[in-house]
Amino acid sequence: MKPIIQTRSLLFGESDWLSQRMSILVGGLLLLSLSSVPAVSDDLDLTELSLDELAEIEVTSVSKKGERLWQTAAAAHVITQDDIRRSGHTSIPELLRTVPGMHVAQIDANSYAVSARGFNGRFATKMLVMVDGLSVYSPFFSGVFWEEINLSLDTIERIEVIRGPGATVWGANAVNGVVNIITKHAEDSHRARIETGAGNDKIGFGSLGFGSELLSNTYYRIDMNGQLHDSFNSPLQAGYNDEWGFANGSFRLDRTHSASNSLMMTGGYSRSSFHRNLQAIESLTPPYTFAPQFESYANTAYLLGRWDHTSSTTSDFSVNASIRNHETEEIWTKIKTTQTDLEFRHRFAGGDRHEIVYGVGARFIDVSASPSFTFSLDRNDETVETFSAFVQDEIQFHERFGITVGTKLEHNSFTDFEWQPSFRFAWTPTEKQVYWGAVSRAVRTPSRVENSGNMAVGVIPADSFGPGQPTTLYVWEGQESFESEDLLAYELGTRHRLGDWLSLDAAAYYNVYENLGSLEFMDPEVTQAAAETYVRLPLAQVNGNAGTSLGFEIAADAHLHRSWRVRAGYTFTELNLDFEFSGGDGLGNASGGTPTHTGFVQSMVTLPKQWTADWTLRYVDRLNLNNPDPSKDGVASYVELNAVVTHRFNSWLSMMIGGNNLLNEHHEEFYPEFFGGPSLTEIGRSGYVGARLTF
Repeated sequence: MKPIIQTRSLLFGESDWLSQRMSILVGGLLLLSLSSVPAVSDDLDLTELSLDELAEIEVTSVSKKGERLWQTAAAAHVITQDDIRRSGHTSIPELLRTVPGMHVAQIDANSYAVSARGFNGRFATKMLVMVDGLSVYSPFFSGVFWEEINLSLDTIERIEVIRGPGATVWGANAVNGVVNIITKHAEDSHRARIETGAGNDKIGFGSLGFGSELLSNTYYRIDMNGQLHDSFNSPLQAGYNDEWGFANGSFRLDRTHSASNSLMMTGGYSRSSFHRNLQAIESLTPPYTFAPQFESYANTAYLLGRWDHTSSTTSDFSVNASIRNHETEEIWTKIKTTQTDLEFRHRFAGGDRHEIVYGVGARFIDVSASPSFTFSLDRNDETVETFSAFVQDEIQFHERFGITVGTKLEHNSFTDFEWQPSFRFAWTPTEKQVYWGAVSRAVRTPSRVENSGNMAVGVIPADSFGPGQPTTLYVWEGQESFESEDLLAYELGTRHRLGDWLSLDAAAYYNVYENLGSLEFMDPEVTQAAAETYVRLPLAQVNGNAGTSLGFEIAADAHLHRSWRVRAGYTFTELNLDFEFSGGDGLGNASGGTPTHTGFVQSMVTLPKQWTADWTLRYVDRLNLNNPDPSKDGVASYVELNAVVTHRFNSWLSMMIGGNNLLNEHHEEFYPEFFGGPSLTEIGRSGYVGARLTF
């Protein structure tokens, strides 16, 4: 008999009459739009950025200082507010689908797997995600709960995405990439805004925001948004339900005290409700598990303050302080995490050739979890402390060639000292050519669960293999001896502008991983519970894996016409892992969840009379995952099309109509990680309409 194993919830619902009609309507509008591309109204406000303007975009996520995107010695990409507005998307993971090197897969109606350069999964442990520099990476599980990043997309100025290590300035867990979501200055939100919409999957979504000048040189913004999402369909589970919704409120306050000083404060509160489909182990008696469906909740509150002081064009410093409280209520436990961060950063010129950035920081994380038969922590209510310092020197040997060297030193409660150095160079032979390279070390520190968690993950009922055999309970155990995972990364890249209409961006990498997490079967233990004797079989979290990955990413941005922009990208990823222990790959979907080939083509057309028509065609290669459906092998490759048409009636009213996954009635993107299960969800064709009013 197969053991009863814990599972994770899954994916999407079938299309219906509305989505089929929506796809026909959107397709017709797109065909009509393509026939009118050359014509542009003279009074149309073209908000697209030219290639020169795109090259001048400033990014801060590579070096914790402003620098031109074009000259950055890293595989960097920026999603602008214009990209966000035209996409029609209502979630951040969907926006990341068209970033070269990123793999985004929807697991079910309320969860995503998002990663760069491999190791994707529900808890992709090697991606650091921040909002205005505030980490939303979970120190409890390691990974990101994307469904709980519920910002109104209109409040976002840009999203900076760094593929590759960023640990020298950001610290541990910035291993395979960094996503930094940067919100708008409150002064840029001086109008009231109402957005609303609905579709066959998104039952309803909307936001309300307004801002103004509060005092002289002091501006504020208040925003509220929410969404209700219908359940998807599972062909393997009758009555499957994974519907979810959230309500979110946030504010931002900006004050320019003088030409040299500015203050910023932002905060918010979000509450989400999810229908889960898990088989969490409840007891040693049949049916062993909780009901397969239950409702869970998550609450997040945060407050961030920053003081920026500019002494001159070559010297400035900032002081940050933040606190973030996160509470999750599942049927098997209640988890509370409070994270407090303090940071100081200083930039100054060291002579004519050096620009030095250094900083110090402290982080305090308080974690508690209510114990149950399913889950417990060996040391509850423990504070995890991290103290850090970094320094980075950008040395300009010539106006067209420079290097950047630096390192970050951290001390944490689990693995003591960690150092994460990097070396980068950038060579600009002409204003339209850049070549760069980097060698970096980064670590992924253990989560609270990996250090001292215990979770019942499977049961083999008594007498399954013969009379007298006791019940066997599989228990996943975190270990205090579990060390940080290590990465040594080698990168090369180049950017080229070919005339005024085409730019190319390419990056290649070779990564060497050591001390990767895995599972090892420990000696069984005969245990007495109430009147029953059972065998407890521990699965220990150990550093038993190693491996390499290599790949490259190519992106093109073509302005084919004053009103027509086309972007395209291709990514190749090869991940090779070695399993040294009997437990195999303790990383869940680390290897099988990585597609070898992905690509996309995106067209953005600005039409006369204030119309726009955009579409995105994307391809994702096969995933080598264990399919809950025994008749299938892995996740099949797929090609899908998203499209959106918008019209601005006047200065205060605009509307949009769009469709997602228009080429197939349904498809699969990912399966539950770690221990699998009976659920299987399909992503179906969907459509939506929306309206926006500004005052």
